[in-house]
Amino acid sequence: MKLSAEPLQEFEDEGYLFYPDCFSEEEIAAHLEDRFKLLTGGNRAALPRHQTLRALIDWSHDLLSQEEQILFRRLSVFSDGWTFEAAQEVCSDQSSVNSEQTDHRLLITDILDLLSGLVHKSLVMVEQAETTRYRLLETIRHYAGEKLLEAGDSETLRDRHLDFFLELAEQAEANLNGPQEMEWMTRLDADYGNLRAGMEWSQKNNIEAALRLGGTLAMFWNRRGYTVEGLQWLTDVLARSKALTEEINSTRRMILSRARALLGIGIMQFSLGDTTSAAVALEECATLSKQLGDLHLRSWATSYLSINSAFHGDIAGAYAFAEESLVLGRELGEGIPLAMGLNNMAIVTGLVRNDFKTARVYADEGFKILSETGSHWYSAMALFGFGLFEESQGNYAEARSRFEACMPLFVEFKDRQRVLMLHSELAHLERRQGHISEAKKLYRETLQEWQELGHRAAIAHQLECFAMLAKAGEDGQRAARIFGAAEALRERINIPMQPMERIEYDHEVNELRDGMDREEFVKYWAEGRTLAMEQTIQIALEV
Repeated sequence: MKLSAEPLQEFEDEGYLFYPDCFSEEEIAAHLEDRFKLLTGGNRAALPRHQTLRALIDWSHDLLSQEEQILFRRLSVFSDGWTFEAAQEVCSDQSSVNSEQTDHRLLITDILDLLSGLVHKSLVMVEQAETTRYRLLETIRHYAGEKLLEAGDSETLRDRHLDFFLELAEQAEANLNGPQEMEWMTRLDADYGNLRAGMEWSQKNNIEAALRLGGTLAMFWNRRGYTVEGLQWLTDVLARSKALTEEINSTRRMILSRARALLGIGIMQFSLGDTTSAAVALEECATLSKQLGDLHLRSWATSYLSINSAFHGDIAGAYAFAEESLVLGRELGEGIPLAMGLNNMAIVTGLVRNDFKTARVYADEGFKILSETGSHWYSAMALFGFGLFEESQGNYAEARSRFEACMPLFVEFKDRQRVLMLHSELAHLERRQGHISEAKKLYRETLQEWQELGHRAAIAHQLECFAMLAKAGEDGQRAARIFGAAEALRERINIPMQPMERIEYDHEVNELRDGMDREEFVKYWAEGRTLAMEQTIQIALEV
């Protein structure tokens, strides 16, 4: 269908006329991404519906059948697109209806024809990839959302939307540690806009669902570089849950949801280097899992408590949690929990007893079990852990081999944080072997990427490494200034360095202090403490 041949609008800032007879209705709709620029001003004699973009959309909307209008406004609940399956489940009325209600309800069998009609009219866009997805242009989506509010269906549709994507997230989580983990990570990626929308809605309207969704997404957040965002979501929802009545909070379902949320918080805090806060969350999760008699959840909590304790410097605690996680893993007889228990035992056996022969036996058994599960991500994490262990023993060639072996796996997973961790470790290897130029190049790349991720503990450590590079380059003033700035940053974020980092740090700082005039060292260290993080990063990049 063509519109009037009369000029619709003159784009005064672009210097040309827009003639509707040159474009079909569908082509105009396809250009509506320009929002409200399209129809402002123009021919004063034109029909009122040609005066504004809203009038044109109103006119297009009125041409739709009643059923198309219903589906059109319901589709506004989707953010960043949807699949046909999602449209069927969220937008249809699957229960039987009487004859008086038929005109106001959509059966699941109606969705295909109605969606095809909206696509044909270019109100809905189609995106062809591995899975066909649909979306509304943002201007059209806002308009459809207004219509949904007017119809009084907004809350009902948002609840349906939340239910669908909560179920999707829970289905995905069950497959994130096996052969299909990459496929499900990709699926969650595609619908992350909808998952965010579900979190926002549930956070205000259904705290129990918000806890379930957040706890379910924790693994995805941690692997995709959304750790800071995910931690903020879960921390806020957990705080809100405390305002609920005792009757609600004491149900088994709510306790389980809270325990899973605490596990997610602990894992992400550990990932961000906050081992103190992680220990609190993980210990509470372990306590609740004992109360529930949930061995699976308890095994996850104790496994992360073991590795968290090791990084925190509590070697005795790390060993005790590793033993407990191994017992639970053997009792469960499940691949991932058992492999994690074995890998933790490998790490603490080597660290506590220096019994590398026994540690190797644990490590080999754990890695074999991981390989059998088909979980490439945890296999890569095991390789990374082995690399860290070799690095701590000064076996740099073996450490590099481990790091390089797991790098392609993390790249394939688009796990930005783990890739950055590997690049940082490779930079440490270069620096410790005296390859200053290579180390500088890697540190410059990783520092700016850690800044983008918002990982301030990693930034503090990178700054300390830049200070060591400045010291190696005999630039003591710059080294003292950066050391001071890093110290102040750690105090602000309340995340101390790990004990393994402290040994090298103390050695470097003591050497720097001994090699400088005392007053000069104090002056530049104090000056560094006054710098903002962004200022310090710029100074470090000049090393």
